[in-house]
Amino acid sequence: MQPLWSNDIGGCVMHIGGASDKVTVTNPGNQSTYQNSSLRLPIIGVSSKQHPLTWSATHLPTGLTINSATGIISGKITAPPSPNPYKVIVTATDTTGAFAWVPFNWTVLADVGTTVTNQASGTCLNLRGKSITPGSQVFMWQCTGGPAEGFTHPSNAGPLIVLGQCLNDPGGGGAGTSQVVEPCTSSANQNQVWLHNAKNEYVLEANFMCLTDLNGSTANGATVAVEPCTGATDQIWSGP
Repeated sequence: MQPLWSNDIGGCVMHIGGASDKVTVTNPGNQSTYQNSSLRLPIIGVSSKQHPLTWSATHLPTGLTINSATGIISGKITAPPSPNPYKVIVTATDTTGAFAWVPFNWTVLADVGTTVTNQASGTCLNLRGKSITPGSQVFMWQCTGGPAEGFTHPSNAGPLIVLGQCLNDPGGGGAGTSQVVEPCTSSANQNQVWLHNAKNEYVLEANFMCLTDLNGSTANGATVAVEPCTGATDQIWSGP
C-alpha cells in the first residue's frame, strides 16, 4: 500500500482495502501569525465511510497543539519570530487505518506597533487576551507596552492593526458599539478604515464617528466604542 498525491486536497491520501475507504483533509493554506498571539485553527477532514478520525501534527510553532479528537490547532505562540517558516504536516487517521496528510508553512512574525493612549483616561487600547479570534474585543487597559497594545496605522485613512488583525466596527453598528478585531480585508471595507485627523481623533470612514473611551473611564476593561465626534478628550488619542 502506498500514499497517493491528490491535487483536490493538496496532500496525500492512503487507501486501505482498495477503494473501500478514503480519508481526505482540506489544506488550510500557509499561515502567518504574530508571536505571543493566541489562536484557534480548525482543520477539516472526513472519512468516506464516516469513521472517526484521529489527528496529529508535526513541526507546529512552539506553544501550539492539535486536538487529537477534533483536529483544532490552538494555543499561544511562544516561538521566536523567524523568516524561515515552520514546515507543518497535519495527519488524520480513521479507525480502519486509512489516513491522509496535508503540508503547509507557518511563519511567526515579530510584534510591531506602538501604544494608542486616550487623553482623558491615560489608558491604552488593548486587544483582550491577545486573541486574534475574529470578534475579540478591544478595550481600555493600563498601559503596559505589551503586544496587545502594539497598534500600527500604515496609511491615513487606513486600518488600525494589532497582531495582524484590524480594528472593526462590527456590522457598522454605530454609536455605542463595542469595537472588535476582524481579519483585515480590503480598503473597500469602511468599517475598518480610520482617519487620524489633525485633532488626533480616529474617525471611522463608514459613519464618520469617532473612536471613544466612553466617558474617559480609567477602569481596566472599559468599553471602546464609536460615538458622534464632539472634540471631547475621551476621543483624543496619541498613537501612530
